[in-house]
Amino acid sequence: MNIRLVTSAPFPWLNAITGIIYGKKAAKAGAQGETPYDGKRRLRLSRSIAVTREGKWFIGVLFLVGVAAINTGNNLLYLIVAAMLSFIIISGVLSESAMNGIKVQRQLPGRIFKGRPIRIRYKIKNNKKHLPSYSFSITELPLTSPGLKADPAYVLKLKARGETVKTAQCVFERRGMFALGGVRISTRFPFGLFLKGKKGPAEAAGARPLHGVEPLQVVVYPAIKPVLSAHLKAISRNVCSSDRELMALAKGGGTQLRSMRDYVSGEDARFIYWKSAAKRQKLLVKEFEKETERKVMVLFDNYSAKDEDPAFEEIVDEAAGVINHFIERGFSVGLKTLTGEASPAPGSAQLYTLLKILALMTPVKGSQGARLQVVYL
Repeated sequence: MNIRLVTSAPFPWLNAITGIIYGKKAAKAGAQGETPYDGKRRLRLSRSIAVTREGKWFIGVLFLVGVAAINTGNNLLYLIVAAMLSFIIISGVLSESAMNGIKVQRQLPGRIFKGRPIRIRYKIKNNKKHLPSYSFSITELPLTSPGLKADPAYVLKLKARGETVKTAQCVFERRGMFALGGVRISTRFPFGLFLKGKKGPAEAAGARPLHGVEPLQVVVYPAIKPVLSAHLKAISRNVCSSDRELMALAKGGGTQLRSMRDYVSGEDARFIYWKSAAKRQKLLVKEFEKETERKVMVLFDNYSAKDEDPAFEEIVDEAAGVINHFIERGFSVGLKTLTGEASPAPGSAQLYTLLKILALMTPVKGSQGARLQVVYL
């Protein structure tokens, strides 16, 4: 049997509507510089509909009542069937009204770490002039998958022309660059028989309005693994010469007390040890050790035998923990991998620079396995 003939014979309007839909899509694609419809693409619906458990029970009862009405010819059963069908139609109309006119702005935290829950802030606006929206939820739509677990943000009621702010918890389960698309707006309103959803753009807070779903690039830093002192000692190596170690003990303008000596006329009175003047009737001056900048270089041989290696990811997290350990203690920290090098520098800016390098780093093929080492300069 020719399915195309069977479809077009009883429904002559079906081909016309399909042609109109595809014609509009082809014209829009051509205006945006995309490849127009070539006759091979399938029709993509802008809505997704799933039957809930309650909806399955409702359809089952509707089917049984319909069979009973046909077999008995009872007018009351026909009225019940008609009423139940009207519930389905009303459900479709009201659920569509709840999702239409909803605009979403997304705001992410400044820094995101692997495995650490974050809160995404949504500013939701109902652009409809007269109708409110009831019982809908907002869920993230990642373009890069897998690795993202996001809870929905639920809105019970949003009046016409109204705005509300909701937050949802989200966890990125791997490091690297993530591409976030738009959001999914879904609802069970009004009777809970169907779960209807649609995709919509999510504008960045404070940015111009988006046209379509434009991806948002997000860098996810590796997890900062706590560093055990025994393990840090095992991977550390000191390359300081004896001369440099002796220079560290030379006198200078540091904070560590080195010795005491007699006061010489004309010297800065701030360094006089006044307690000695009261006890010994003699002025003494405090001398301090010369401070040297403490530097370390983290050497990371980022070898791996396979692309997705849990052991390699563990070492990346360990490297992030080592870098954070030294930065918190005032060291200047650098990072050297098989593909690049960052010079030592102190401070939180250096920390996030090195963490970004680790976040975007890919393993180099090799059978040796990854190795981490800390060198004191």
